[in-house]
Amino acid sequence: MKIIIVGAGEAGQQLAERLCEQKHEVTIIDQESEALEHGEAQFDVMTLHGSGSSPRILADAQVSKADILVAVTGSDEANILACLYAHAAGVPHKLARVANRDYLLENTPFDLKKAGVDRLVCPQEENAREMMSMLQAPGLEHMIDLFAGSLYAIGIELSTQSEMVGRALKTCSDNELISAMRILAIRRGDKVFVPTGETVFEARDRLFVAIQSKFLQEVQDWIMPARKRISKVIVAGGGVFGLYLTELLEDSFKQVVLIERDEARAEYCSGVLNKALVLRGDVLEQEVMQNAGVNDETAFVAVTSDDEDNIIACLLARKLGCSFTLTQIRKPEYVPVVEQLDLIDRVVNPNVAMTTAVLGFIRGENVRAAKALKNLPGEFLDVVIQPGSKWSGQEIHALGMSSGTVIAAVLREEDVLVPVGSLQLLPDDHLILFALDDCVSKLKSFFKD
Repeated sequence: MKIIIVGAGEAGQQLAERLCEQKHEVTIIDQESEALEHGEAQFDVMTLHGSGSSPRILADAQVSKADILVAVTGSDEANILACLYAHAAGVPHKLARVANRDYLLENTPFDLKKAGVDRLVCPQEENAREMMSMLQAPGLEHMIDLFAGSLYAIGIELSTQSEMVGRALKTCSDNELISAMRILAIRRGDKVFVPTGETVFEARDRLFVAIQSKFLQEVQDWIMPARKRISKVIVAGGGVFGLYLTELLEDSFKQVVLIERDEARAEYCSGVLNKALVLRGDVLEQEVMQNAGVNDETAFVAVTSDDEDNIIACLLARKLGCSFTLTQIRKPEYVPVVEQLDLIDRVVNPNVAMTTAVLGFIRGENVRAAKALKNLPGEFLDVVIQPGSKWSGQEIHALGMSSGTVIAAVLREEDVLVPVGSLQLLPDDHLILFALDDCVSKLKSFFKD
């Protein structure tokens, strides 16, 4: 596909990397020459210097021949305008990144989808939801929502205390939870593999599991009996994102504390929040952190605008006894270092949500979404069986999919079904599949009628 990316910042660069890996024809537009030079040096892309919201620049980029335009500059208005021009030029799919959540309001006379913007993505909103999920299940390495809250995909480390350690998968059938989940893959050291009935679990195996939400807590107790539990959350940073995250948290936890350095901003946050306690102070000062109150059921979330401050604040929180630390880091080069040194329990990069959202655009009409689990080389795809499709009426075992693809679950109306081989697929069934990286591109043609 021919894909135009407007904006060569961190989001644009990360997106270009993934799209080039999948052999798409990528053009990047940006007004910063240095950013374009970096893109050309790192990836197999075409670059164009100028504004992506300029009709002349878009014409030079041959926008009328593009399959997708993605606008991810720092300006909401420029992103929206680029999509509107692309719509006028006949581009089938247009996606804009927006920071202002007002653009996401529904049931208003200002419907940007009707105007030609097919998808609006607010990274702050996506990241806040991701952090919320991490705080609700702190023992998990990662969790993504696959079926609007009825099915999750999780990454979790098998603890030494779990009764699964030393047992083969086929011998775990005595526990009814094994039928409520699908173990998709195991990471053991640097090796990733799909388990068989003969696979023997080892302590510190990283399991990637699809699980119905109603069994999530029980499965966590089984895999990780000594997992952390959170009753209080301290949020550092009362900016736009920090305030929005705190609003989400205050209805889900017994105690929520927001710490903001600026007095005027702290007063504003206090007026907006209903239950959370707002403290004015510097999170890098130990006294301020102690005043916020820390115990072994406290989680600390650092979301200030400074990556270095976030890291140091999390280290201080750990020293004072916080059982779980979480931060947002914008500089991608920091993330592997922080994770490798185990400085912080969880790290979120704000550009990942954008990349994940765009990947769903390039799958075609029958593949509705694309999501990825951290540390697992592959993606989850929500495949829709269309009426009249050659796959409608087929039993799962007859599909003949590659060994690198696993069906995690089937959603039929409101019911999540176990994907046994004899299950017959029907029109409008949603199949959640996990595919290894080298199998993702095959799925588009596999389900294309």
